[in-house]
Amino acid sequence: MSDVNLPQLLTPVIDVVESAGELIKAEWARAGEQKRRGGKDEVIDEPF
Repeated sequence: MSDVNLPQLLTPVIDVVESAGELIKAEWARAGEQKRRGGKDEVIDEPF
């Protein structure tokens, strides 16, 4: 474990987590928009 460069490893992990947070924030905003309009979103059945 001593060969692991944590700062080098953490930088891309932090980038991924921040990107995921932005996606979640955008999805919540979109869900709120649908509630205000009274509409329903289409169900998307895609593999991750």
